[in-house]
Amino acid sequence: MEVNGYEIKFRAQLRYADLSHANLTGVQIFEANLTGANLTGANLSRANLSRAELHNADLSGADLSGADLTDANLHYANLSGADLSRANLTRAFLMSTRLVGANFYNADLFLAMLEGAHCDKANFTGASLVQAKLKRASLVGANLTGAELRSADLDDADFTRANLTGANLRMATSFGAKFDRSIGYKGELGYL
Repeated sequence: MEVNGYEIKFRAQLRYADLSHANLTGVQIFEANLTGANLTGANLSRANLSRAELHNADLSGADLSGADLTDANLHYANLSGADLSRANLTRAFLMSTRLVGANFYNADLFLAMLEGAHCDKANFTGASLVQAKLKRASLVGANLTGAELRSADLDDADFTRANLTGANLRMATSFGAKFDRSIGYKGELGYL
């Protein structure tokens, strides 16, 4: 498959490629190198991007609903306003990633690394963040209604004005975390 002059395939070398607004629905580009690629507004719904290198890529406004991003490296990527509903981000590396206003509805982020991630106003309704690392992450105004945060590392994370109604925080650590004006947080870990 060729898009914008780029060959889209397994292990493709697409460093700094301009694939903005491309229709890549259901593509199989696992283990691809998309470092610094421009994927703004691209449709990657149901795409297989497992083990892909997306370091510093721009995926703002992209549709990644139902995509497989297992073990993907999204370090310093921009996913602001992206739709990641029902996406699989198991063990994904999202450290210092920009996720402002992103939609993670019912997404699987088991063991995902979100340390220092910017998740303000993101929607994590029904998402699984079991054993995820959210140390120093900013989740100001985020919606975590019914989210599964069991055994997650929430140390020094900022949940100011976040909605934690029905979230499961059993066995999560939250040393130094801020819960100012959050909804549903009662000062204890467990079901809220």
